[in-house]
Amino acid sequence: MGECQPERNVRAVESYFASINHGREVVASREHPEWIQQRERHTAELLHPSFQISFTARDGTDETYAGAERFAEAGSAWLQPWREYRTNLEEAIPVGDHVVVVSRTWAIPSEGGEPIESLITFLWTFRDGRVTRMEHFRTKEQALQAAEAAG
Repeated sequence: MGECQPERNVRAVESYFASINHGREVVASREHPEWIQQRERHTAELLHPSFQISFTARDGTDETYAGAERFAEAGSAWLQPWREYRTNLEEAIPVGDHVVVVSRTWAIPSEGGEPIESLITFLWTFRDGRVTRMEHFRTKEQALQAAEAAG
């Protein structure tokens, strides 16, 4: 395993968000399929071949996608319940080979209704400058505890 480089890892997170939103919030909807294509282009270099993402879907089911090539599929599953979805990077907290990524999200459910605003937290794990895992947590504190426990 390579040397731990927290600052480089945080820059990678910031670069990822900047590349998919060009300095503004990410807007993803069925009317904006180019967002997913843009994200795919950037993630080809960012994701390790052994990449894995896991999250709890809106319906409460746990989803896991293995392999960098399945990142777009995971993104589609994540966005499926939403007519419109916007997110901004709020925090990127380095913890060893991990970065706790907190983003503020605003979304409109597919079935309509009032917009929902929340903080979304993922723990990104890096190896040799590339992301091997993104794991969804309900709170920033839970993600920080998991990062600290992993070392």
